[in-house]
Amino acid sequence: MAAGVRVKGIAATQARLERTGERTTKAALAELRAGAEKVVKTAQDNAPFKTGDLEKAIVAEESRTGTNRRTVIEVKVDPSTFDHPHGADYFVRLHEDPSWNPGPLSRQKIAEGKRVGPKYITRAVEAHRREIATRVRYAVERSLKL
Repeated sequence: MAAGVRVKGIAATQARLERTGERTTKAALAELRAGAEKVVKTAQDNAPFKTGDLEKAIVAEESRTGTNRRTVIEVKVDPSTFDHPHGADYFVRLHEDPSWNPGPLSRQKIAEGKRVGPKYITRAVEAHRREIATRVRYAVERSLKL
């Protein structure tokens, strides 16, 4: 006759592990959302200014993508928020063109201490990348200690 082993508490342990996963995901996502808003604000500060359309068009967009339906937060220029005669191409050119020359309103932003110019989104991401990663790491660590 074979002796059996009976393990108690498997369901409770599994439930705790699932809650831990949900808690860490929620904590990390909250920090990513907060970080994305900082990136948006900095990108708006960095953006060339003429009419304000570009600043208004810089947004953080959250979506679920891939086979695992991971949440992705993308900071981008949303063309549906503006009515510019040259469309999104104009704002992409402003982002990418190193020979951009600031107009009077952009120069005013520069005088206020803002770093206006090309790569306005890229530079905003780089300005906050380490801080966001650190905040996410600490949020996950805190959620695991509960």
